[in-house]
Amino acid sequence: MKHVKVFLFMFFFTQNILPIDHRIFIKKKDTASIKILKLNYLDSVLINNHKKDLENYIQNIENYVDLAIDLKKYESAILSVLKSYNKISFQFNQPKKAEQLLFKIEKYSDKIKDSYLLGGIYLKKAENFYSKNNFKEAIKNYTFSINNYTDKKKDLLHKADAYFFRGQTYANIGEFIKSINDYEIALKYYQKLKDIEYIFFTKTAISKIYTKMGFYDKAIKSLLKIIKDKTTKNYTTGLTSNYYNLALNYKKINNKVAYKKNLFKALKTKENRNDNDGYLPYYQVAIAQYYIENDSLDKAKKYLDLAKKECYLMPKNNYSLNFYNKTKSEFLFKIKKYDEALELGKKTIVKFKENGDLNSFKELNKLLYEIYLIQNKSNNALHHYSLYVKAKDSITNKSKVSALNFYKAILDAEKKEKKIVSQRKSINVLAKKNKKTKDLIIYLSIGSFLFFIIFYLQNKRIYLIKKKEIQEKYLQQLLQYQEIERKRISKDLHDSLGYSLLLIKNKISLKKDFQTEKLLNGAIEEIRNISKNLHPFQLNTIGISTAINNLIHEIDKNSDTYLFGEIKDIDNLLSKEKELNIYRIIQECLSNIVKHAKANSGKVKLIQLKNYINITIIDNGIGFNFEEKYNDNESLGLKTINERVKFLKGTIKIRSSKNTGTNINILLPLK
Repeated sequence: MKHVKVFLFMFFFTQNILPIDHRIFIKKKDTASIKILKLNYLDSVLINNHKKDLENYIQNIENYVDLAIDLKKYESAILSVLKSYNKISFQFNQPKKAEQLLFKIEKYSDKIKDSYLLGGIYLKKAENFYSKNNFKEAIKNYTFSINNYTDKKKDLLHKADAYFFRGQTYANIGEFIKSINDYEIALKYYQKLKDIEYIFFTKTAISKIYTKMGFYDKAIKSLLKIIKDKTTKNYTTGLTSNYYNLALNYKKINNKVAYKKNLFKALKTKENRNDNDGYLPYYQVAIAQYYIENDSLDKAKKYLDLAKKECYLMPKNNYSLNFYNKTKSEFLFKIKKYDEALELGKKTIVKFKENGDLNSFKELNKLLYEIYLIQNKSNNALHHYSLYVKAKDSITNKSKVSALNFYKAILDAEKKEKKIVSQRKSINVLAKKNKKTKDLIIYLSIGSFLFFIIFYLQNKRIYLIKKKEIQEKYLQQLLQYQEIERKRISKDLHDSLGYSLLLIKNKISLKKDFQTEKLLNGAIEEIRNISKNLHPFQLNTIGISTAINNLIHEIDKNSDTYLFGEIKDIDNLLSKEKELNIYRIIQECLSNIVKHAKANSGKVKLIQLKNYINITIIDNGIGFNFEEKYNDNESLGLKTINERVKFLKGTIKIRSSKNTGTNINILLPLK
């Protein structure tokens, strides 16, 4: 009792008169009861006095944690660190100290069973790794956090946060499917908790993922629903960015009216909120950019001037300032102040590279390329053009891969759902039959067994048919995608690399270096041939019939096999897509003759028969075993030809055997 009275006096005295001497606060000779009194005292100090004693707050936490661990009060130690982590890391700007405390208490995580504390340790660790851009470790610890939290009320909000922030981390590394899955799980928890702020926050995050994946219509639909719900509830938090993101999605689908309308809605909403967060000039610059894109330079200058004024009046916001500088560079370029545009653009592009804004980095590289081109600085122009193309391809590829993964995930989910439904049906059927009397068990068992076999075989047959249809559809879409990519690469080779080589050639011509010029001419011709092989642009200019004749002549000229054709005029009978597929079929067949048939000669015959087109391709080569070749996994040529014929709703017959040559006959409907 004496110890208690003395300690209570010390507590009152130190609270109101003396500062704590941390060097002598914890003594090894203290009894357990004294340590408990000191722990309670420190707890009171941390709750009531940390605002008056900011300098000693961290030391108080450290003392509390050490004392709690010494007393084996591990839950108290962990709870104190979790409560003070953000304060130490952000308010006192001591992230290293917060990290040290976190790793200290983690050592004792096996001593506790409280799900809230266990999940909290890993959640804070994940936040720590995320702040260092170590996304792999962040995801790992978010997962540990989710696994430790339960669905009890005390854990629910934190478990939702763990899913949300793991989804955010997946989005940062381009794992958009996993990101959407986590966001949707988090959304269910927030809806259960009726957390309106994070309900809208999560829905907005999902809409941004749709935009990144190139699903602009889906993103627009999602954002319109969010805006409608917020307006109904008179909830304006985040409404500005919703209008702005909606505008950007309309821009992507070339809806200029909706793009402009929503930009102004975003600005008006921002002005009405009076947030004073430095983002008002960002939306003013966005409107200036719209006017620059549409050559309304007087209006663009008006909004740029407003944004410049707001940048000085409001707290500094690097996002707004960088966006202003980028758009000002574009404006200076438009009014032909190239030197000023160049200087500001070079200064700003460094900022975008540092903060990882790949889209702005891409656009500024294109601007610098155009300025250097005007200034006849071809080396600098080429450098920035290559950076522009690299950034553009990176953005495009991520979007395409994510879209393919998204559709694959949907397909897998549908298959899984169908399988579950099928299994449930089977279980229900068996459950009902088990209710029959004992006398009928044998007969019902036999009947059930037979029914199951028939049911299984039928389902398997349907499944195989559907699987085949899906595979065929996938292969056809893949062929279409390949043609799109071939066309893009062909155009890029012709327009960018070809143009760059011409620039170099012109420079060398001035120096009269004829040997190098000759080499360059060869390279340019090679680029043109590659471009032509990748995508036959001549289909659009000289027609399918002449294009096929030219193809036969070209392959004949460049091979030892004599090739000739009898090609009737079928121009304008088919769509461009079908013409391209016919061209590719003939191209693949001729390629097989030259590469594999060892033939002396080959012939292509193409004629029109009423409502059909008939293609016959014959060679006198060594022939092949069709079944053997078609089932060979490495033999893609025959499969590609077959898929193209199916796409054209035609039929193909191949007659060939070893040492007897090959005859391929293809019949294609005109409609």
